[in-house]
Amino acid sequence: MSKRLADMNTDTAEREERVEKLEEELEEIDAEIDEKKNRIEEIEEEQSQGDTDVQHLENRIEKKRGKIENKRDKIDDLKDTIQELEKMKNRGNTGSRAVDAVLSLDTDGVEGAFQDLISTEDRFAVAVETAAGGHMNDVVVEDKQTAVDAINYLKRENIGRARMLPLDKIKDRNKSAKSQMALKKKGVIDYASNLVEYNKKYEKAMNNVFSDTLIAEDLDSVKDVDGVRVVTLDGDVMSRGGAMQGGKKKKSRGNKSNLSNNLSPDKKREEKNEIEEDIEELQRDIAELKEMKNRKQEDQQTDDELRDEKKQVRESMDELREERQELYTEKEKLKSKIDEVGSKKAKTKAELENVKEDLTEYDLDEDELIGLDSTPEDLKTKKRRVLKKQNSMGPVNMRAIEEYKEKKEEFDDFKDKVSEIRQEKLEIEDMIEEIEQKKRKRFMDTLNEVNEDFSRIFTELFDGGEGELVLEDDNIEKGLKIRAAPPGKDPHIIDALSGGEKTMTAIAFVFSILEQREAPFYIMDEIDAALDKQNSKRLSEILKDYSDGNQFIVISHNDITVRHAERAYGVTMKDGVTKMRSIELEA
Repeated sequence: MSKRLADMNTDTAEREERVEKLEEELEEIDAEIDEKKNRIEEIEEEQSQGDTDVQHLENRIEKKRGKIENKRDKIDDLKDTIQELEKMKNRGNTGSRAVDAVLSLDTDGVEGAFQDLISTEDRFAVAVETAAGGHMNDVVVEDKQTAVDAINYLKRENIGRARMLPLDKIKDRNKSAKSQMALKKKGVIDYASNLVEYNKKYEKAMNNVFSDTLIAEDLDSVKDVDGVRVVTLDGDVMSRGGAMQGGKKKKSRGNKSNLSNNLSPDKKREEKNEIEEDIEELQRDIAELKEMKNRKQEDQQTDDELRDEKKQVRESMDELREERQELYTEKEKLKSKIDEVGSKKAKTKAELENVKEDLTEYDLDEDELIGLDSTPEDLKTKKRRVLKKQNSMGPVNMRAIEEYKEKKEEFDDFKDKVSEIRQEKLEIEDMIEEIEQKKRKRFMDTLNEVNEDFSRIFTELFDGGEGELVLEDDNIEKGLKIRAAPPGKDPHIIDALSGGEKTMTAIAFVFSILEQREAPFYIMDEIDAALDKQNSKRLSEILKDYSDGNQFIVISHNDITVRHAERAYGVTMKDGVTKMRSIELEA
């Protein structure tokens, strides 16, 4: 029996050691599960922030797209304007019916009238026109075949005569040595061909018409010059042979008098610079839009990665929970075995004690019998009587000690659980308090921002006055009051205002919320029903301001509101049939 007790003690010690190891493993698993939970919370917070960033980016992208479309429309309008000016220029009245007829053909090979292909400064205009002379109405064409076709057309239609300058046939005229010497004299400005602006493709035509003609301040500057054609700023001419022509020149008619103004270099440069600036700005906007899209893709990719990580963490947590449950089950089984072995041990120990007591009593009885005058038969009878008495005592409750231990363990566990629950209660109360503080702070921050926007928009709508949002009893659970003071009136809560003032105040409140969180579109049903003309106009103007990047669908019977819309839809009924019509308006 002693050996059985020793074996039981060894088995119990081993099982208790295993239970301790299992409890350590359970603690490690619980710590790892807590760590996984914290990581999931971090991921969810990062995802929430990522979703907010993506939403902001999408809003900015939509606004940027609207700006880009407006820029493109503006550039297209400018290009159309320039093309129209070019067409008007090429088809303008040159003063020659034949030349105008050729230009009106709109043939690819016809470049334009010579006078329309050049421009110069105001101070050189008269001199350049005089230097070109009759060539001002020459028609510059791409090649000889185009020139032949144009002349045949004039003959066939009996329109008149015109001189052609085919770029593939006309020859350059070199600058003479005499003109180069004269160019060095004081008062001589430059070659006429150098004082005009033109497309380089027409350079042969320029050299053919102007040759080595010089432009000078006046005739006195070239009185010693021979063999060179010179034109002064006033239009006086000295020919190569020395003949001079001058005097007061009548103002020419037609486009020749507008040479310096008709698509002047400054005007061209101005329009060109404007287009280039718009294009550069458009390119910057496009680059910024691409960058936004890339950032959006990166944020979405990060969000996907976070979702994958979150999924993996949850799977890992599930595995840990399964492992924890298995260990817990094993631990409970071991505890049950330990209890069972303990019961057997206590029972065996009690039996051993009873046996020892019986032996002791037996030894005492035997000692008492020594020396007594009794026969063996008497002793046997007495022994039987003692054994019978022992048997009549009945069984002893050997589980009393074990039951006490079990009850004490249950009490200790219950006590630990109560302590743990109290601690968890304190932690939960602290967490609730922290959440309430964060909630109040976020609410108050948002309320302050909305209040600032509400006050500003209220003043814009009423053209003065004051408006504010007031928290009831400083309690975020009770609600808000709107206090408004239209121009010339004392502050009142919104219930004390007139119908129109209530409407304008409510609109200011709606738009102040719109400032904080935009939506793709807004539907407003007869919000101007109680407004007079002046307030209807103010409402329409603020709707127009907010429509940049937002869409407003307004149901209204107010003609002022309708006139400020970009598109109006009307519903009519005729012969029982309902029809809807839309009208584009210039808002």
